Amino acid sequence: MLFNIHTHSEHSHDAQAKLDDLCEQALKEGLLGFAVTDHCDCECAADPKAFTSLLDSWDDCRRAKALYGDRLTLACGVEIGEALYDPAFARRVIEARPWDVVLGSVHAVRVPGWEAPFSIMDFTDCGEAFIRDYMRQYFDDLYEMASTEDYDVLCHLTVPLRYLCGKYGKRVEIEGYYPAIEEILRVCIARDKTFEINTSGCAPDAPHFIPDEAILDKYLAMGGRNLTVGSDAHVAERLTNGLEQAAEMLRSKGVTVLTYYLNRRPVKYTI
Repeated sequence: MLFNIHTHSEHSHDAQAKLDDLCEQALKEGLLGFAVTDHCDCECAADPKAFTSLLDSWDDCRRAKALYGDRLTLACGVEIGEALYDPAFARRVIEARPWDVVLGSVHAVRVPGWEAPFSIMDFTDCGEAFIRDYMRQYFDDLYEMASTEDYDVLCHLTVPLRYLCGKYGKRVEIEGYYPAIEEILRVCIARDKTFEINTSGCAPDAPHFIPDEAILDKYLAMGGRNLTVGSDAHVAERLTNGLEQAAEMLRSKGVTVLTYYLNRRPVKYTI
């Protein structure tokens, strides 16, 4: 039985899943449980909905906990993106409720004129030099977030590749960023944070993990041991997408213990 650390409900701006549907899917698929981690992207702090939607998510999750609690382990969480854009707002969110888990991520990069989330930007006409600079800044931003902000789980380390390579066909030689990636892994380990293997890109016959196995190997070689899996589902049907593939891959590397969070305390379980 696996625990999915990373899911989104209809309280995220880009998700459609009703929480009851997620719970029913989790029971159907035999999950140990999952965390509801709706989006809070700090570049949107001026929009009142950026805060109120999280309170709605919390209330919905507490209701579902009471309804499903004897059959399913539910964690009420939040994914804080770009906390370094507005650290005060990120702290306000964290202090607003006694969350079970806080995910830390970067969805938008501090490149002048390109600060919007990379999921909605058009990189069609961007040349190699710009892509190199963009990725370099992404890793700089992620390092700053990982080093300074309050979070429990570092999420989807190489997620811009989903768009730059997958959607726009840009060529990114990730090996060139290994020194920056290693610094991020080092600070994650030093701060005793948990490292996510994100399975959102997996297909039934094609495992695709974010980050890839080579980066996971670096994390393990550096002594990292706090690992978790998350499908990043935005619809109920993808709740368990890739989770068992990730578990099989991890077991092949000798990893048999994963982590989830309750009351912001790590819970270890065997896979």
